[in-house]
Amino acid sequence: MSHRSKFDVSKLKVSTTEPDVRKLLPDEVLHLTPWVISNLGMLGDALDMRLEFVAREVPLGTFRADILARDDKGRKVVIENQFGPSDHGHFGQVVLYALESHADVVVWLSTGWKWRTPHPLRLEHRRALAQLNEVFIARTSFYGVELSFSSEPRDLDEPDGPLLPHLQVVAAPVLDRTASDQHESGPR
Repeated sequence: MSHRSKFDVSKLKVSTTEPDVRKLLPDEVLHLTPWVISNLGMLGDALDMRLEFVAREVPLGTFRADILARDDKGRKVVIENQFGPSDHGHFGQVVLYALESHADVVVWLSTGWKWRTPHPLRLEHRRALAQLNEVFIARTSFYGVELSFSSEPRDLDEPDGPLLPHLQVVAAPVLDRTASDQHESGPR
């Protein structure tokens, strides 16, 4: 007698393409930014911090940062949203917002598969964020986060489930050297 496990991989259907986020959230200002604001808890969980909304479309020079928040340590967090792939213009905005706002944390959230790039946050921009984390260590922390939506795998005879958001941190600061030194020299 054959026993079919609910998780029998041969019986699962998995979509080979993720939906175009712009079909779900067509406009950055009208849809993506409000979605991020209403899901700050999920973003905070991904970043290992609790985030509280402060303001949106915050003027910084002649630009406007998408979201200003505070974390549970009282740090100022600036969030810049972008439909991917990431570009040099938004990278410049991320740096400008960090400097103009004196932010403690800057989050660059990129999403969208419309352009068929392997990652909404390009590898060159991930490396640039890593460099910024080295240069601004103990002053400003830079994070790169990718947002995607997909449904969970289901048996072939079941309909597709609801689309679920997924946040993946693809760039983050390393532990500051003092904290990592103390951790390494602590009791073993």
